[in-house]
Amino acid sequence: MSADAAHSLTLPDTGDVVNGRYRILNKLGKGGMGQVFKVHDSTLQKDLALKYLIVPKDKPHALDRFKSEFAKLAQFPHPNISAVYDFGFDADHDLHFFTTELIDGRTFFEGTRGLDPLAIEALIVQTLRALEYLHNHHLMHFDIKPGNVLITEASDGKLVAKVIDFGVADFGSKGRLVGTPSYMAPEMTRREIPDQRADLYSLGVMWYQVLAGLPDSPFRGGAREVTFMNHQTMTLPPLHKVHHEVPGYVDHIIARLLEKRTEERFPYAAAVISEINLHKSKRADRYDVETRETRQSYIPTAARFVGREAALAQLRNFLQAHMLHADDSAQTSDGETVDMVWITGDKGMGKSRLLGEARHTAQLNGFAIAGAEASDPASWDNLRVAIHKAMEHPSEPALLWVDSFGTLNQDSAAKPLLDDIAKLQDFLVSAKGLGAGPLRICLVIAARDLPKSVQSQEVLQLPLKSFTDKELEDYILSVTGFETTPKGFVTEMMRHTEGNPYFVTELMKTLIDQNILFDSVGRWKATTFEDLGVDFSAIRVPGSLADAISLEYNQLSSPEQELLGLLAVWNAAATAQQLEAVLNHPLNSATPIRLLKKGWIDMDLENASMVIPNPNRRAAVETLLSATHREHLHHAIAQVLGNEEGVDPELLHWHIANGSDPKRSTESLWILAEHYVATDRPLVAISTLLKLISKLPAPTNKHDGDKYIQANLMLARTYRAIRRFDETMVLLQKIEHELQAAGNHDILHARIWEEMAITDIKQGHFKDADRACMRGLQLLKKHPENRVQLLRTENYLGQVFLASSAVDRAIELFRRTRDEAAQLPTDERLQVTNNELCHALFQKGDYAGVVSEATHDLVFYEGTLKMRQIYLLMANAYRNLRKNQKARSVFEKGIDLARSKHDSEYLFYNYQGLGGLYSDMGEYEEGVRQYERALELAGRLGDPAQSVAIKTNLGILHMKLGRQDIAERELSAVIDYMRQHPPSSALAQMYACRAHLELGDMYVKASRFPDAREHLDQAETYVRKYANCGPLLFSIQLTRAEMHRDMGDKPGAKKLIAGLRKIASTPEEIHHLDITETTMEDQE
Repeated sequence: MSADAAHSLTLPDTGDVVNGRYRILNKLGKGGMGQVFKVHDSTLQKDLALKYLIVPKDKPHALDRFKSEFAKLAQFPHPNISAVYDFGFDADHDLHFFTTELIDGRTFFEGTRGLDPLAIEALIVQTLRALEYLHNHHLMHFDIKPGNVLITEASDGKLVAKVIDFGVADFGSKGRLVGTPSYMAPEMTRREIPDQRADLYSLGVMWYQVLAGLPDSPFRGGAREVTFMNHQTMTLPPLHKVHHEVPGYVDHIIARLLEKRTEERFPYAAAVISEINLHKSKRADRYDVETRETRQSYIPTAARFVGREAALAQLRNFLQAHMLHADDSAQTSDGETVDMVWITGDKGMGKSRLLGEARHTAQLNGFAIAGAEASDPASWDNLRVAIHKAMEHPSEPALLWVDSFGTLNQDSAAKPLLDDIAKLQDFLVSAKGLGAGPLRICLVIAARDLPKSVQSQEVLQLPLKSFTDKELEDYILSVTGFETTPKGFVTEMMRHTEGNPYFVTELMKTLIDQNILFDSVGRWKATTFEDLGVDFSAIRVPGSLADAISLEYNQLSSPEQELLGLLAVWNAAATAQQLEAVLNHPLNSATPIRLLKKGWIDMDLENASMVIPNPNRRAAVETLLSATHREHLHHAIAQVLGNEEGVDPELLHWHIANGSDPKRSTESLWILAEHYVATDRPLVAISTLLKLISKLPAPTNKHDGDKYIQANLMLARTYRAIRRFDETMVLLQKIEHELQAAGNHDILHARIWEEMAITDIKQGHFKDADRACMRGLQLLKKHPENRVQLLRTENYLGQVFLASSAVDRAIELFRRTRDEAAQLPTDERLQVTNNELCHALFQKGDYAGVVSEATHDLVFYEGTLKMRQIYLLMANAYRNLRKNQKARSVFEKGIDLARSKHDSEYLFYNYQGLGGLYSDMGEYEEGVRQYERALELAGRLGDPAQSVAIKTNLGILHMKLGRQDIAERELSAVIDYMRQHPPSSALAQMYACRAHLELGDMYVKASRFPDAREHLDQAETYVRKYANCGPLLFSIQLTRAEMHRDMGDKPGAKKLIAGLRKIASTPEEIHHLDITETTMEDQE
């Protein structure tokens, strides 16, 4: 077809029906590759967009590109990416098409017109989520611009951003010139190989454009070459100069997105969202990097095929052969050509998904497609019609498919269809035997087994089995986008799923739904797994997985179900003798053998024991038993175990706790709760405490309810340990109200105030903590005999003093409470673990005192949680004493301990300390790595102030590494944050002062003296305002002297140096002054 002929093609009119399914409603417009219509899909019963490809036939690459766009979009079901549905060929108009989600929206420019900068920011974040998802799957868009990001309105009235038009998107980067010149990254204009940072640049251009209110890209020139040069050389003016409502941090973020050098941009989309969040002091104002909806997008659907690559390759070869030459069709192992494929395997092996991939591949290659689902009788007649048509026209490519053939075969109503399928099979075999012309009919059937009536030489059989370790690893990498699988993760996944693809997918859904692998901060890194770990024992069995297991269970015999039920409740390996003691009858030896063969249990012949190895199967079977029956089994098992020696106490108490004796159950629940808390297992501790509390009576007067209150206090502490502060405070307030209603409980009231004070301290609410401590102390002074609780509460008050910079007052209090605690019996002294004398001495600068106190405390508090804090303070003290090797060793011990306890907070502090240590040692790159690890944890702790501290240190290290642009960016971001959120804590004040000082020093070296003076003045303001910033005064004034020197103001420099000599107190400070004077003399 000529180009002219292409333009003369007729297109459907309003009211026409395409392929018997899509009714044309109206024309939407013309895209870069084809005409777009609004249609109504009679099958899905919804309006869609139908996109035609209109290009000359002498340009086949255009069709390939069209197919490519459909294939890519079909794989990525994401709430911020345009969804696609169907690919087809309109024979009436001789055109290919595909259907997509109908987006009733406007371009990003038009859709954001009139919105304030924060509303636009929210839509930018949605676009970033879409890019993060695409980039995690190694797909770059390469044409992000306002026309390809549409703004639409959801049913709840909220605005939604949708990324569209993947015509130039590519999994590989070949240095081709693709995209829209006005939005192209500089490296693309130079035909260099781009990566995901090119998309971030384009997004930065779009963001700048809409905030500035420009109708087009600010880089656009009169000619393409001019536009390219602008991208490579032009720096845009800060936005706040043209739009005063734009926050300063947005200017800095956009400037980084628009960096000319890729290495100076954000590395990935999630990092941009994290940077935005840094400037949001309230948790409610921050954006989740991944929402629940976007997290679920990572799970493969029928449209996105993962795993089974070998079977998929055979299937594609089979279809390709039928599309091209009949004599090249797929072959069986003995070389015979075939026209039929049987996909076989047990339930959950992925037969339907592989069948879906066959349909998808056939769609892209112009096959007529028809099929039948066993569960959809309406589809049976359609397949019968298609079978007859295919036998009449065997040279026309057709894919005919059947899913769940075994189920269909058992339905008498399906007999006419089954007869036609048999006729088609006979037709294909006989036509091949007669040497008929090329057959283009492909019959693909999914079934559990290959029927005996089907000869294996007549078909291509694709048997599907459970994933191997390697296949499971590949699956996880594909789903998550990780570069490598975390250590031990594949093993645990295999243990819980047995490699069953369906089980794997359902468990992955559950992990993601429970904020594992992906959370509000974004995709986990390998270091996140290393630091936080995954507690598989706390993961709930997905309902869909439990349903699948129950179907298998229901097919077992009664003796098999009875044995499995007992083993499920036992929750450990049990011998035949133990099982018979509970069953009260002999165990038929054939029963466990059958269950072993069916994959339900494992047997240890040496110990004559058996167990259900898969935790999901065990949990699912247990839920199938009635509550009464479970209680009876637990009670009976506890009786058996109680008469034996060497039984695990936790297992015994677990059975008693779940048994039918109410009194013993309550006693064991209490023991278990204390055990779970002591062994740092918060999630199982919470569920145990909730069950315990439900069995305890609430207080009705001042003489009862102690156990109830104590259990609730333990629950509150557990919530707090995992940073669920809101739930902690709600629970504490509830208990207080119950105590008030019951009468006078001074000691318990004081405990509640103590717990409130701790929670306030953890959140940085020091005024509230002060009030809570004073309320508690007022009550405790009436009961001087309760020394333990009094000392603890006083120590928390000391922590408030520390936070308020009253260091000497804190030291005095901690020394007194330490000495008083030393007079207590050992068991009582171990209850007073909140003395912060080491911390106070550290803040005072008495590092030798810290080491001395910490060395003593390490011995006394061995095995307690106090060890985490002691290690941290000791390591930092060694660092300040310049004992670097000792510091590193203690930091590493602290990391190992915190990691074993899944303690994100102490992990953060240790990585932060290691970053500083490596900086002190001149190992700046290693320092950056440790700080970046701390920065990731800071995001998960939800404390912007800690992130600011880390970014200050990162800025300093990048400066030392000669990366001035990165350093300036990091430090400027810190200062922007501090302007919006004036620092309230001593730590934040110190870092704000340090950021100004470092920027001032950098600008002095760059001879940007007005900027340097501005930041040094700001740093000095902090010194005058906050006493804790005083130690930085020497460095500020020294930098100011260097500025005067470099400006040629020698008298001013000399005057400053003379003043500094009066306050210099260390050899290092005197040395710096000598160097400054020497360089000034050299200049003269």
